[in-house]
Amino acid sequence: MAESVERCRRPGAGEVVLVPASLVPPHGGPLLGMSPLAALVRDRAAEVERRDFLNSR
Repeated sequence: MAESVERCRRPGAGEVVLVPASLVPPHGGPLLGMSPLAALVRDRAAEVERRDFLNSR
């Protein structure tokens, strides 16, 4: 996990968020294409932002 975070930070990412998800079925090959994966990340990031906003009040 630390290696993945470092790969994101090298080009300048200030924050790195790990998305817990099983993206590969037992028989190989991705379960999600790029568009659904991007939507998953967007949705989870938005939820974290909402939670952070509500907790900061």
